[in-house]
Amino acid sequence: MELVPEFSIGLWNGWWFSLIYLIVNQGIPFFRKGTHKRLFTPANPHKTLWEAINYYISWVAWIGSVFYPVFVPINTGTVYFYAGTCIYLAGMALNAIALWNYVTTPLDQPIVKGLYRFSRNPIYIIYNFTWYGVGLALGSWLLIILHTIEVIACHIITLSEERYCLQKYGREYQDYMTKVPRYF
Repeated sequence: MELVPEFSIGLWNGWWFSLIYLIVNQGIPFFRKGTHKRLFTPANPHKTLWEAINYYISWVAWIGSVFYPVFVPINTGTVYFYAGTCIYLAGMALNAIALWNYVTTPLDQPIVKGLYRFSRNPIYIIYNFTWYGVGLALGSWLLIILHTIEVIACHIITLSEERYCLQKYGREYQDYMTKVPRYF
């Protein structure tokens, strides 16, 4: 593990991780009209300056997490690569399931099925799990640190989204919140 691994552009760089992530994360929501907008539009307009700043911090950290691996060569000769790749692949499989749960729920209802029976925010958990796997696979402390910033930002966004869901779905979402934990 290095703070900043060698930068280069090549066929065997971490861009494979990013490409697969983007195909799954951007592709599955297109299976149902309106889902992509619901998934990628901020649920609650930024009511405070702090929420707006946090949103942009999240975007910068997300862009860094997804595009930094493009420039980091893959080193298959380390245990970090294999452990991180296993974490990544498990995360991508779970991400596809969580996104499918999201896509197949009517747009006027809260998502409470599938992985959402165990966590109110499985996509955030899985997303974070997946990108820590990429950081490990590439042997990059910088990616792990960058993604830790994203984890903190995601938590603040989650709080805002839950307020929005309470406002939109009322008692049904309140009951869901009492039965299912925010994360674990």
